Amino acid sequence: MRRVNHAAIAALLLGTGASFAAGVSITVTHDLDAARPASVIAVPFKDLDAVSPGLRMYHLVVRDPKGHPLTLQVTNYQHDHHGALYDDLVFSYGFARGEKRAVFTLESVATATPPVTPCAYARLVPERFDDLAWENDRIAHRMYGMALDGPAAAAVGEKLRGSGVDVWAKRVTYPIVDRWYQKGHDQLHKDGEGEGLDLYSIGGARGDGGTGIWDGQKLWTSDNFAQSQVLSNGPRRAVIRLGYAPWDAGAAGSVEEQKQITVDCGRNLDQVESTFKFAGAEATVAIGLTEHPPAEGFPTAVLTRAPDDRWMSLWEENKDGGLGTARGG
Repeated sequence: MRRVNHAAIAALLLGTGASFAAGVSITVTHDLDAARPASVIAVPFKDLDAVSPGLRMYHLVVRDPKGHPLTLQVTNYQHDHHGALYDDLVFSYGFARGEKRAVFTLESVATATPPVTPCAYARLVPERFDDLAWENDRIAHRMYGMALDGPAAAAVGEKLRGSGVDVWAKRVTYPIVDRWYQKGHDQLHKDGEGEGLDLYSIGGARGDGGTGIWDGQKLWTSDNFAQSQVLSNGPRRAVIRLGYAPWDAGAAGSVEEQKQITVDCGRNLDQVESTFKFAGAEATVAIGLTEHPPAEGFPTAVLTRAPDDRWMSLWEENKDGGLGTARGG
């Protein structure tokens, strides 16, 4: 079994302080000199429960160093369980240039906090051949379920085998996944309302960060996902899990993959953790970006990569606009 983490995520050093009458003190430090807008802070809930037992997910307020309340989320990946087995407390904070330390206060309140408009969102879309779509305030994506590779999709000319990642380019910060699916296939490929559009095409390629097994000459890829689960659904963080049926990868033998995608508000990149099971002893996992040829209407493509191949980015332009994709490991 092997885990591969891809997509660049900035790391923060977290620490929980002692419990006070006003709440729990959370001290966050980092060592970057530059400003860090919309930094995502995730505190394991078990650490909070250790210093202040009995905290409940809809009865919490986080205040920044100036005492202003911040939008928060408590993730709960195991929905059907007894007791409170929360995962993380998640909120965002913009560090100014040179600000390397911030102290937050977590307060417990008696009245349930009201819901807020989500900026991270995910759902299975059974009305469209069981797509799995997700978004935040920056960008939207989708991946394809088995129904899209089945007879119903073939009957309407939509059949597609592919485990790549599709991209929907947003011009707005509010959620658009439900709105665009309601418009229909042809209309979401046009920017009729000024919200953005689907200007990206993946076919059976890797799209924006899809995975595969590379044997030095050929890339072996899975079919569409066979299982899907939305573990968390905003407002600050959405988490989805996808499972792929075993597929043949040549000399590597049979391969299975489970993919978990974490989508945070305010971030340009998602965090993706892929867990592989190999029948063979060794295999090389590849993470790709699709470069569209000029024949598909993309005359401009600029590929940038790190010398050690730890990350790469691709900027493309066509008649509908420009789009940048990137991956890191």
